[in-house]
Amino acid sequence: MKTSLSYFACIFCLFTLVQTSVSQNIIKEQRTGQKAVGTNPSENVMLLSKSKLSKGKILLMNSSHQDLAWMDFLEKCIIERDTMLMTPLLKAALKDPGYRFDIEDVLMIREYLGRHPEAKTDLVNLLKQGRLTCGSTYQMPYEEMYSGESLVRQFYLGARWIRENLDGYFPDTYWNPDVPGRTMQMAQIMAKSGTKNLVMSRHEKGVYKWYSPDGSFVYAYSPGHYSEDFGFLGKSNFQEVADIMAKKSIYWEKGYNDKPGTKPVIPFLSDWDMSPAKDYSRLINEWTSLNKYTDEKGKIRPLILPQIRLATAPEFIKIISESTLNLPAISGERPAVWLYIHGPSHEWALKASREGDIMMTVAEKFSTIDALLRGTFSYYPVERLNRAWEAKIYPDHGWGGKGGESTDAIFLRKFEESLAEASSITETALNGIASRINLKRENGIPVIVFNSLSWQRDDPVSFRIGFDQGVAFDLSLKDASGNEVAVQLTDIGRYNDNSIKKAEAVFIAREVPSIGYKTYYVVPVKSAALVQNPLENKFETQFYRIELEKGCVKSIYDKELNIEILSCRDLLGGDVFTLKSVGNGAGEFADVQQPEMEGFDKVSNHNPEWRFVSSGPVFTEYKMRQQIKNAVVETDLKVYSDLKKIDFETSLLNWEGVLYREYRFALPLDMKNGKVCYEVPFGVLEVGKDEISGAAGERYVTKCGDVHPRGIGNWIGASDGRFGVTLSTSTAVADYIDPTGLSGDALVLQPVMLASRRSCHSQGNEYLQTGNHFYHYSLTSHKSGFQNGYKFGRQANEKLIAIVDPIPARDNSLPESLSFFSVDASDISISAIKKAEDGNETVIRLYENGISDAVFNLRSWFNISSADETSMIEYDGKSVIHTDNTVPLKIGRHSIETLKLKLK
Repeated sequence: MKTSLSYFACIFCLFTLVQTSVSQNIIKEQRTGQKAVGTNPSENVMLLSKSKLSKGKILLMNSSHQDLAWMDFLEKCIIERDTMLMTPLLKAALKDPGYRFDIEDVLMIREYLGRHPEAKTDLVNLLKQGRLTCGSTYQMPYEEMYSGESLVRQFYLGARWIRENLDGYFPDTYWNPDVPGRTMQMAQIMAKSGTKNLVMSRHEKGVYKWYSPDGSFVYAYSPGHYSEDFGFLGKSNFQEVADIMAKKSIYWEKGYNDKPGTKPVIPFLSDWDMSPAKDYSRLINEWTSLNKYTDEKGKIRPLILPQIRLATAPEFIKIISESTLNLPAISGERPAVWLYIHGPSHEWALKASREGDIMMTVAEKFSTIDALLRGTFSYYPVERLNRAWEAKIYPDHGWGGKGGESTDAIFLRKFEESLAEASSITETALNGIASRINLKRENGIPVIVFNSLSWQRDDPVSFRIGFDQGVAFDLSLKDASGNEVAVQLTDIGRYNDNSIKKAEAVFIAREVPSIGYKTYYVVPVKSAALVQNPLENKFETQFYRIELEKGCVKSIYDKELNIEILSCRDLLGGDVFTLKSVGNGAGEFADVQQPEMEGFDKVSNHNPEWRFVSSGPVFTEYKMRQQIKNAVVETDLKVYSDLKKIDFETSLLNWEGVLYREYRFALPLDMKNGKVCYEVPFGVLEVGKDEISGAAGERYVTKCGDVHPRGIGNWIGASDGRFGVTLSTSTAVADYIDPTGLSGDALVLQPVMLASRRSCHSQGNEYLQTGNHFYHYSLTSHKSGFQNGYKFGRQANEKLIAIVDPIPARDNSLPESLSFFSVDASDISISAIKKAEDGNETVIRLYENGISDAVFNLRSWFNISSADETSMIEYDGKSVIHTDNTVPLKIGRHSIETLKLKLK
């Protein structure tokens, strides 16, 4: 539960009073036999009885909202979910055949069965009988915080796990009522994972068809706020309860329940944070007794009201979708409002999470290839990958809270565990593949460069190498054809005779095949390289003319496009600035809380000097270090000689952990009305175009297209018809509206680096993050349009990986360069290659990036003996045409498709 302090306190008091009043009223009835109910129905009850809804049903749904650890320390919440909720509701459901309850997510069931394995049979029976339901995801995430594949794993470890472990029960409803944010492709992910329904909240009350841009949709139900009905349903004065219930019921008369021949339904959701299982039998009985009244003439008249019965959310959504001719439609992204709580306010954790999003899929891809090369999946690390995925998606939306330091530390550890395991699995798989290459060691020390992305690419790659004394004073690098490749050494350690002991080598690997590799050879050189002279603050590469000033970049002139890309006034390129940033995590505010200029400072205020580091055939490097308010900013700038790429390695050092400060990286572009785009899970979003129309409703009145900053994937970019810029970033949140007013008309891309806000829980923690923080940004310019830059945005974060001098295997017949899988359409990305869950087939997931419908070929180096289209979590299947090495496909714009191939 995320709430402002005053709101939280008021609701807590209301909850306490409600419980006390209910108890006192029951005692009164037991002692006196009197009912606390009036004889004359209210005006609202009369209106309901005269409406078309009177012959329908009120479906009362029971649930209990559960962050993993918002209400207390994580382990205590696990115990309370057992003792306060799961155990009592199982007893109630076993006792009463009419009892119904919706359990929000699969993790609650997994926790409970871990504590009570003896309850499995009863739980399975209740689920299959429909007396209980379970949400279809593992937990309730911030959707935009995770990659597309991590979101898919919510359903692998959620709905699929339940079906495989609980006798075939399959949940079809995703519960995420707390978070005010929906990512653009979530409806498609749900629909193609077998989930039909969404229970959300903090959105205008109603039932909707929520569409993804490919045309996929799910039914979405919002009660307004998930706690809205809980408060009044527990009131002791039944006459008051009846009046409120009738008034709220009328809402569902217009726009719903209008299909001839169907009976109307009215939903009420009894839901609150860590609320126990509720017994509403008294309320139902008293409502049923409202069957007549005395009119003004003293005559007894019948009173027809919709009858109440307990129901589940999937049941309600199914009935109302069948009783309504045209449910309102929603399409697109609802930008997240609570993005500060997990991005800038938990930077260490989110950095590990984002790197883990990448490395988990890299580990799966190359482990699958290694297994196919072995001819067996016996060594495929199924359990290690499953545990790593579970750690990867474990953190939910409940950062901070009571005991929040502990919760946040656990979430950070989970992300770090997943990343470490993925990196280890990847290293094992790559060494296994590299060992099978027919390397020509007489040509030098082999370096095999692996590309995990599904297109051929040119990118920097680095590797560490060491020598015995006297062997090498410099290095030469050649490709497999013997062509010389420029290489540049950094971080060199030398022996007393000046020979190289160890060094990091950097070069540009060209045309590295899609999901494959390319081989290079290192040759030691006996003579030392010439030392480059320091450069001026103005220098030139094949692509850019650069001017440095005040510890920032004053000018970047694109020589290909003949255009200056920056507009530097009081903010310069790569400037880091700080502002006051008051916020309380995921509070009940209607908008993202914006920073203020109090205490403003920036690097360029202090006019620091750039220090020349090195210049060589691969890149030119400068460093800058400057103290600004409460932290030291250090930037390492690399401009590549023969690659259209500029890297900023920017650090916040000695950050003092002062509450309510924020730091941003600035890239002011010479664009007045540029279109801003950024990566979202399985796609690209254009600001002002791809969000849901208007405001989300409930208390959220800002148009969705105007919400900022945004939770982003690997990159953010802008185009204005003259040129485009793509900025790859390690940060989870970015803005494009200048909060300082210093940039004039320039469009300023601003990764939000860090914010020291606090939990909105009354006993919650401050998010200070005292210490050092490290960030990576990569910049390129290109022709207008995100389609010309999105691959760069991915590549800069999903780097090429080098394996040096692998131990040869007995079977080392692979060629020196090879693509294992590829597609021949530029707008298609392969997001996953993995072992199938139920066999030794290979599952491949791919998606179209929002450019156009695509007709293309998926090519495999391995022979294809069968090919099926399957659901996103690998159920069902439909055979598709294929040849020995190719699957021809046609998919729509924004579509995500999953294939299951039998390969050999």
